[in-house]
Amino acid sequence: MFLQEGEGSEPTVVLSPSPTSGLYIRTRGGKLTKVSIPADCLAFQTGEALEVATGGKLRATPHCVRAGSSPEAGKISRETFALFMQPDTSQQLSPSQTFGQFSQRVFDEHYDTKST
Repeated sequence: MFLQEGEGSEPTVVLSPSPTSGLYIRTRGGKLTKVSIPADCLAFQTGEALEVATGGKLRATPHCVRAGSSPEAGKISRETFALFMQPDTSQQLSPSQTFGQFSQRVFDEHYDTKST
């Protein structure tokens, strides 16, 4: 959903300020594809932890958000609501890995924790 700032009033729902703005997913074939979710629908993104926990039966969906450019984009915001659900850190995701161990591995891959 995109909202445009109002002059002294509540923001209003508007169309995307750019045809290239929005959510993109990486398909199983490796192609980056823009997806559109209707306003009256929910989308579920499966993460890597669920992929590990299901032994690959459900697969993570690599994704990103791109912001296109347009003259009026400065007064338009993209609104989303993300709800993250996760097990306890001691929950076994696989025979050899807890959620806590999985999380530490992912943090180590993405963040430089040695300099802090």
